[in-house]
Amino acid sequence: MRKPFGEILLEEGIINREELDEVLKIKEKSALRIGQIIQKRGLAEEADVLRALANQYGYAYENKLQFSADPIFDRVPREFIERSRVVPIARKGKTITVAVANPADIHPMDDLRKYLKGYRVQFLMASETEIMRIVHSHYQKASATAEEVMEGLGGDEYADLDSLSEDTMDMANEAPIIRMVNAILSQGVQERASDIHIEPYEKTLEIRYRIDGILHPRLSPPRLIHAGVV
Repeated sequence: MRKPFGEILLEEGIINREELDEVLKIKEKSALRIGQIIQKRGLAEEADVLRALANQYGYAYENKLQFSADPIFDRVPREFIERSRVVPIARKGKTITVAVANPADIHPMDDLRKYLKGYRVQFLMASETEIMRIVHSHYQKASATAEEVMEGLGGDEYADLDSLSEDTMDMANEAPIIRMVNAILSQGVQERASDIHIEPYEKTLEIRYRIDGILHPRLSPPRLIHAGVV
């Protein structure tokens, strides 16, 4: 049985008895959670309140999250993460570490387990602000990288390449080709691909990563760059 949150706050010296009584009276007439009331009234720092809440649920608390990308995280829709404030941040073997902002809300955590079926989910606590920092800085990163790579072969740079013959130009020394190759390799490392497949077709290249034995399509750059890439 969990110890009441108020008791934990008192034991850890975050607020005193008088302040707790005041907060509980406000809570009777408010939809805000106890921790939110405490912060709103300036009685304690957010980190102290979250650390106490993590203690109540037996979770670790992280003030600054460290993110380690893994392709298995793609199972979880970004919209779900933003709405629920739960985010996978690391995988070790069959265990995935997930940061949550509100451990009392069990429904998103149950839904997350369905997305990550076959893996053990281990929760820790972090602030909503920190969770959204991870979402914006990392969950957009893979798609942004792919877009940047394609843009690197567009516009004036692509026009310059297109004006030359694939057989006569030194494509390996062209700046956009170098950026393309670096991005392909970097994304492969980020997604822990065991190998990278580059398959030429009539007008495009199909670039696919083998992850956990399965080939995943990622990019379809112009066929013209084939000689420079390989």
